[in-house]
Amino acid sequence: MRYDKRIKRFMSNIYKEVMPTVSIITTTYNHKKFIAQTIESILAQSYTDRELLIGDDSPDSKAWGIIQSYVKKYPDKIKARHHKPGK
Repeated sequence: MRYDKRIKRFMSNIYKEVMPTVSIITTTYNHKKFIAQTIESILAQSYTDRELLIGDDSPDSKAWGIIQSYVKKYPDKIKARHHKPGK
């Protein structure tokens, strides 16, 4: 049993050294219906060494509120920026 744990730990360390961090960039404009599903889909991926960068150009705050709830929940995995059109 200990042997299996050692192999898993060893392979995990190799995996971290070989596989780079992946940046996923997502933009949204008035996609409050779809942004949570998009974020959940990315978080559900098996590859875990990733970051999600979200740019929101929505004039209303509904999509931005959804995005912010995920940023608060996963601050080490998700970064977001809100840009109001015309500013």
